[in-house]
Amino acid sequence: MIKKRAISVIIFVSLLFFSSTALNVRAHNPASVILDYNSNTEELTVYIVHGVSDRFSHYIDSISITVNGSMVLNELYTSQLTSSAFSYVYNITANESARIQVTANCNVGGINTKCIIVGGDSCDQGGGDIPGYLGLMIILSLSTILLSTITYKNVRKRLK
Repeated sequence: MIKKRAISVIIFVSLLFFSSTALNVRAHNPASVILDYNSNTEELTVYIVHGVSDRFSHYIDSISITVNGSMVLNELYTSQLTSSAFSYVYNITANESARIQVTANCNVGGINTKCIIVGGDSCDQGGGDIPGYLGLMIILSLSTILLSTITYKNVRKRLK
């Protein structure tokens, strides 16, 4: 009886875990955001790679642009131009050495933020964040394994 109940609990927790991971597989950060600012034309080109299967239900829904920490533009979108790589061009006024930061937001979940210095290079630090739901999935996986192991050992001990 105890063994049957323990196996049922393990199966239930496993099904719950795998069903929740399947729902979140679709959500992911934009894979790449590349910025190019032309000082002569005052145009910022934002190149984005965000592979999706349906660009009308899973897409980059907003682009936010700040110059030296001040919000200058927040564009909202209802679909993505293509199902993989695309670019947007914005008219942005920025002086030499200004810090331009762009955040691309996915409507399903996940963001990617990049910045450049006008007349300079990228100013991204390269953070240690785990993208999207990967961190959550790692924690859930380890918790499920630990719970399963403890439950299995308790059942074996009681059956002896």
